[in-house]
Amino acid sequence: MSCSNIQIKDRLSKGFRDLEIVTFEDDFKNGFDEHLKILQEFVGMVKYASVHAPSNLTVAHVGDDTHRKFAEHCIKDLINMAPLIDCERVVFHGFYHTTEISNHSSVVALRKAASRRCIDSIKRLDKTAGDLGVEICLENMNACVRLDRLYYLVFGASPGDLKETSVDVGSDSFRFCFDAAHAHNFSKVISESQEMRALYDAQPLSVSDFFRTISDNVGIIHLSDAKGSIAGLREAEHLPLGDGEVDFKALLGTVFESKFEGPIVLETQEEDMNNALNAVRARRYLDELAN
Repeated sequence: MSCSNIQIKDRLSKGFRDLEIVTFEDDFKNGFDEHLKILQEFVGMVKYASVHAPSNLTVAHVGDDTHRKFAEHCIKDLINMAPLIDCERVVFHGFYHTTEISNHSSVVALRKAASRRCIDSIKRLDKTAGDLGVEICLENMNACVRLDRLYYLVFGASPGDLKETSVDVGSDSFRFCFDAAHAHNFSKVISESQEMRALYDAQPLSVSDFFRTISDNVGIIHLSDAKGSIAGLREAEHLPLGDGEVDFKALLGTVFESKFEGPIVLETQEEDMNNALNAVRARRYLDELAN
């Protein structure tokens, strides 16, 4: 949900108290002060589980320093804002994609460059986050997505990418945001594409195994359902729970075994963002699984 008093009131009316706020690029270009005022009005009535940086921005961009610096700027603004709304986390993206993966050596070079840029950006952001007591949570991404064309993510989709980044950053303020639908997409892509399997040096794994691999550093979970190996399509991702292919019963069992204590955010698409009916259904679906 966005920085909207209508949407916050809707979630409150439906019994949701822990909320993730999603931001967009234009929010920062036009100034964030008005959005901050709206969020501060509800402090005490809701708990802001996290603030999500614009999803199209990545701190791992290769070849476009303007993009990467703007991504850092937005994330740093959110880190500074988080204590003002009693929020403990900022979720952000660090990925790089390309349309061509047939030349293995060139794609590996891009992958290494993206990793380096991601780590450098996080280290710069980490000082501010540590000083303010805010966690910065890197989200695992889809491995294959259709936008204007088909894109392959050559960095940022695997559990290995997250763990290696964590080792290099070496900070208690740096955590992971585990996205179940993205993990499902990665698993499907690795199963179907020999090139992507070789690039990531990974074998097919379940969504539960993906979570288990990174569980010791997960600070927040995103839940939605997904289908197939190509994300970016409305019928393929952010689906209502139970409408896709994710085994939520197995995943939740793994989450409970891990002693995870952070927030779980329902990221299901809505026909009307001002009336979160699918989130209500998702909560009921999870309650039924738990019982």
